[in-house]
Amino acid sequence: LGGCPIDRRTPMVALTPLCQDQGICITSDAYTCDENGGVMTSGTAWVGILGLMIMAIMIAYKSRLAFVAGIGFVTAISWFRNTAITYFPDTVEGDNRFDYFVKVVSVEPIDMVLAPFTGELGEVGLALFTFLYVDFLDTSGTLMGLTSAMGYVDEEGNFPRSRQAFAADALSTMFGSIFGLSPVTSFIESGAGVEMGARTGLCAVFCSLFFIISIFFAPIIASIPPWASGGALIIVGALMSRSLKEVKWHNPTHAISAFLTVMVMPLTYSIAYGLIAGIGSFLIMEGTFFLLAFVGIKKPVYDDEDDMPNQVNDEKEEKEVEGEDAEAEEAPEEPKKEELELEA
Repeated sequence: LGGCPIDRRTPMVALTPLCQDQGICITSDAYTCDENGGVMTSGTAWVGILGLMIMAIMIAYKSRLAFVAGIGFVTAISWFRNTAITYFPDTVEGDNRFDYFVKVVSVEPIDMVLAPFTGELGEVGLALFTFLYVDFLDTSGTLMGLTSAMGYVDEEGNFPRSRQAFAADALSTMFGSIFGLSPVTSFIESGAGVEMGARTGLCAVFCSLFFIISIFFAPIIASIPPWASGGALIIVGALMSRSLKEVKWHNPTHAISAFLTVMVMPLTYSIAYGLIAGIGSFLIMEGTFFLLAFVGIKKPVYDDEDDMPNQVNDEKEEKEVEGEDAEAEEAPEEPKKEELELEA
């Protein structure tokens, strides 16, 4: 969304020995506003927040046009030049964007249909293994998140026709690599369609038709600013987080592995790393319990939240006991049976 204006942004660099000694540094798209100030003073940040609120309010009214209206509104007002929120600033980059935008329709030439292949297969094994687990875990997390939002996941964590879904994803990835494309796989951005009501493959068919049309209108599609679509992804993440209520938070093994999964994903920009952290911590804890069982230490079992040993529950029980004692002291002592008979 852009937290501070462009003129106040300090690019993040990789502090390598070459950067320290010779000043040759590699910058990234990430930046910080701490050096020059101006945090949350960028116009694009506030316009993005405005679009987020528009979409959130329309979703509250169950409007299926929420994302279209929010993204469309922010995009439209960002196309005017000479404004603080324009996507086409008076810079070389802004002029190049605008020159491409005014084409409206453009068909780019296809110079190379197939990717350049090489016969050097010395490190292909490591590359295959890396792509395998990254793509597999990314796809698993995406499909599970989407089907969970649809309500198709059963009590055992499975969803219908999962084999066909994984097979289609794998085949698309393999054929896409032949043409030198980035992984043709399922992406979490599909959650926007799911939240708007998509439940069948017919939605994917229509999306593919729109993708074909977008090939010819690439100048228009490429000119949608990131602060226009960023709000939609925030809403998708917020709505999909409701599945966290299914986590057994009273069980430390489940709670810690789930928390690591949720936190590592955004911090490392990778679903795969998040799943590795969550699954790894779960296996380590469960493996430790299994080994300790051989020396007579039983595995801890928590049937419900009342069985969770924590300070809150202990303090609650102590207060209940103290309250019962106080009530017993305040209650008047009832006369004994013998005393009543003597009074009679």
